[in-house]
Amino acid sequence: MRASTAAPKYFPPEVVTLGKDTANPYSFIFVDSGVTTYNNPAFLAFQMATAKPYHINWPTGPDNMLIVSVGTGTAAKARADLQANELTLIDNAKNIPGALMNAASAGWDMTCRILGRCRYGTPIDREFGDMVVLDKDDSNWTGPKQFTYLRYDPDVTQAGINALGLNDIVAGTVQVLDSVEYIPAIQRLGKAYATEHFKLQHLEGFLS
Repeated sequence: MRASTAAPKYFPPEVVTLGKDTANPYSFIFVDSGVTTYNNPAFLAFQMATAKPYHINWPTGPDNMLIVSVGTGTAAKARADLQANELTLIDNAKNIPGALMNAASAGWDMTCRILGRCRYGTPIDREFGDMVVLDKDDSNWTGPKQFTYLRYDPDVTQAGINALGLNDIVAGTVQVLDSVEYIPAIQRLGKAYATEHFKLQHLEGFLS
């Protein structure tokens, strides 16, 4: 768990040593996967559960497999007053990593909403929409559905927080990864989001 949360700039890498008590111990250095193209690991989970090399071999199909993707919150930052001459090397160094991470997360979310039967998810953008399909006889692409999919990801902009009735929470205090001081506020936000957006009906067919 510590290795999987070693986000660069916030927490140092985690060194994991295997075979400590053997003649040939070896170590790996781990950082958070957010720095890779799998910032949203939902499709990677599907790949691991179904690809032959992993020997799990779960059957596919929207009635056989449910993938629940839970995000850490989004906070789109529009740069409406950006000028072309401001896109310097320093500006790119500051902003491109975050932009790539967000793009990777959105891209895999979109993939899952196409390949899976999406029961819940807020709109990704004005072009793609939410791709939610509630009618089993309906589809949003030309191929067969491989799983059922849910995407929960709170809007942690000030407008999004206010929409949950939490006007006393300041967006900037809950958007950073090491916001330890504001954990109670983050917990309140999570509970309010779950109350507003999560329904047991989303899990229909997968509860015993």
